[in-house]
Amino acid sequence: SYNFPFQPYDIQFEFMKNLYQVIERGKVGIFESPTGTVHNEERYEIVEYSSNTRMETNEELARKQELNERIQKIREKEKLERQKASCQTVDDYDMEEYLVEEYHSDDETENHEENDNISLQKAKSLENFDNDKETRKQDEEEPDEIKIFYCSRTHSQLTQFVNELRKTVYAEDVKCVSLGSRKNLCINDEVSKLKSMNRINEKCLDMQKAGIDKIKNDFVTASVRDIEELADIGRELGACPYYGTRKSIRRCQIVTLPYSLLLQKSSRESMKILLKDNIVIIDEVHNLVDTVTSVHTIIIDLPQIVNVRSQLNAYLDRYKKRLLGKNVMYIQQILSLLDALIRCLTAFEKKCEEKGKDKERMNYIKTVNDFLHILKIGDLNLFKIENYLKKSQVARKLNGFVDKIESRTSVEIHQMQQTKTFLMSLTNGNQDGRVILGFQQIIDPIEGKREMTIKYIPYIKYLLLNPSSQFEDIVEEVRRVILAGEQLFPYLPTLKSSKFSCGHIVPPENLLTLTLSEGPIGGTFEFTFERHDNIKLIDELGQTIINLCNVIPDGVQVHDRWKQNGVLERIKKRKMVFQEPRETQLVEKVLKQYDLHIHSSNNKDGALLLCVVSGKM
Repeated sequence: SYNFPFQPYDIQFEFMKNLYQVIERGKVGIFESPTGTVHNEERYEIVEYSSNTRMETNEELARKQELNERIQKIREKEKLERQKASCQTVDDYDMEEYLVEEYHSDDETENHEENDNISLQKAKSLENFDNDKETRKQDEEEPDEIKIFYCSRTHSQLTQFVNELRKTVYAEDVKCVSLGSRKNLCINDEVSKLKSMNRINEKCLDMQKAGIDKIKNDFVTASVRDIEELADIGRELGACPYYGTRKSIRRCQIVTLPYSLLLQKSSRESMKILLKDNIVIIDEVHNLVDTVTSVHTIIIDLPQIVNVRSQLNAYLDRYKKRLLGKNVMYIQQILSLLDALIRCLTAFEKKCEEKGKDKERMNYIKTVNDFLHILKIGDLNLFKIENYLKKSQVARKLNGFVDKIESRTSVEIHQMQQTKTFLMSLTNGNQDGRVILGFQQIIDPIEGKREMTIKYIPYIKYLLLNPSSQFEDIVEEVRRVILAGEQLFPYLPTLKSSKFSCGHIVPPENLLTLTLSEGPIGGTFEFTFERHDNIKLIDELGQTIINLCNVIPDGVQVHDRWKQNGVLERIKKRKMVFQEPRETQLVEKVLKQYDLHIHSSNNKDGALLLCVVSGKM
């Protein structure tokens, strides 16, 4: 038994059986089904598996019992009102904080880190991230649960998943956390009011240096919650839900997260998401290839590179005598790389102008190796520069430094991060992508005139062509990967994956499809745009619905003229009418009311549901 909260169809049992087998034996599973078929089985499998695969020692059981007692107290406490704590404000910081820490790179094994003396700046950072040393020790001792990472495209889909988890018999016991971006979880008005995602990230990182209150693990895992509920709890407690959820990952059995947090290695590292020996389930996987390609495709233009180079040079001038280790060398190498990009784009622009070519249609496509040859940077080790960019956090330090010395827009803040991402993309395999040189059109209004100026800015774009190269490390790390969605075959070789494909969960004997070509009065049902305001056609459709309601015993779904001519009132006499709500959060409520009315012993006439084609339902 898989403990469905309803009587399942045979095809759902088959789905669960195959899914369980893949998790136990296979490495990659591909599950293909029509829209809507896969989701519920998938959700019940997740809690079923996470509840049945945990083998615990006596020590772990004792720790779990103590943890559950704490969680139970919180569940009881949540019924009472809590006084809101005010969010801490932040003072200005000294320019010292933007100094890059001492950096060495020659030791490729990186074992030297444990023996190095911790700099004053690093010590301050560690203290600021978590002032309570005892709490940090407890976090490290927290047992790391076997996890199922459930990933989907949007937060609304993840919210639906969480709602399904609540219906299962495991809702009280399973520990689940929903991960999101700062934009989704930030409760500080000073930060959340910022429109740019990059500006939000930078502001948050600055503010946390003064110390932040995080939602305690127990509050996060006390109940199965979605993103909106976690944000509400944060406001109620005056504590940060973003860092609270990150801190709770270790103890959770189920972690829900959007594509962006799973597919980018930098995001996984930032969130401390460890996939090794865990299970990853990716829903809506028919969107996966496009998403991976989009996430790893980056474009930077000439003014942006010039601006970043100027800022980095100013940073080096300011801190040159105080930078330790090989920081100066690597910053100079980055400056040399930026100079090479500037020369390349300038020469490209000049060449197009000399030949009188149409800039709008001008594109050069190069392999990564050919592009690097054009740059003439053979003396630079891009892999070491990539490592430096990752570990030194020079991009974030530079942003903070420039913020202190000049006023910038959110677009300018994004420039250093974009440039860093582009430079790191140049270390990808030669066959995995292409570098494109082209021009983008910029239209600016002329002040005081009703005219526009058009100019063309040269840019460089890295286009990812082989998404598998970015997905490979996920597959290699995890214990199992489940890919679920529509129209998936063929994607992977037969030998490397288990495949399951099914039709719709409704059996053929439960489905009858009929097409009506005309109404009861004899009018032709031709629903074209030209006839969308044909009153007679709409009236005849309404009369058809009335006739159908007279013969269909239970539910009717219809994908305001009827209010005016009385058709809707006549339908209401035969069946209770429900309508698709405008607010997404009310959809579940309306569907439940519709279902309850149909199955109520007091209502034998059934119900009718009015909904929009390709709408929320």
